[in-house]
Amino acid sequence: MRKKQTYRVVALGEESVLVGNYGTSADLSRIISLNESAAFLWRSLGEGDFCVEDVVNLLTKEYAVDEKRASNDAKELMAEFLKVNIVEE
Repeated sequence: MRKKQTYRVVALGEESVLVGNYGTSADLSRIISLNESAAFLWRSLGEGDFCVEDVVNLLTKEYAVDEKRASNDAKELMAEFLKVNIVEE
């Protein structure tokens, strides 16, 4: 998978949201709210290709979570990212 680079995380008060960024303007018609771990992952995944295992590794290193739980959470989150079209396979 690969993140679509037209999106970036923006802090709005205490919340993090994903906003489409197109050069000098932002597409505010499509804002995606991210929880703390989703925002961490978006920032951490970089610009290259990644797989669910990469997400699992990030989750287990950053949070006190076992590999099984991290794997389930990673699969669920990546499915949601694909559904809302912010990553591509």
